[in-house]
Amino acid sequence: MHYRHFSNMRKTAKKMRVLRRISILRGNISLPQSEQRCIVILPPNTAHVQNENAVFGLALDSTLKVTPVGYTVLHLATLVEESEGGHLDHAVLQRALHSLLTASSTSSESKNDAVSPQELFHVT
Repeated sequence: MHYRHFSNMRKTAKKMRVLRRISILRGNISLPQSEQRCIVILPPNTAHVQNENAVFGLALDSTLKVTPVGYTVLHLATLVEESEGGHLDHAVLQRALHSLLTASSTSSESKNDAVSPQELFHVT
């Protein structure tokens, strides 16, 4: 019957998982000093990130009372395909973080800020 077609689709379908990375940064993601909370979206196939799906980010700082002054918490998330054995490609969020920090460093230099953001700790 028709059910056989659907069972074959289920066998060939990719298993997608949500991949998360939470980073503690010294410094701020390039925004005005007065407000350091933002949402970041990197569309699929962003240069140097090599992401198949969009990467979503949320940056929170001391204005929300979640970090000491001069620090930022950055949450990143994306969908990735689970490979054989349940392994996930965590490098995609590492590349996304590197891309954001590079862009923020460039922006900080143009604004003559003393501190460009750097990651102190992360958990995946």
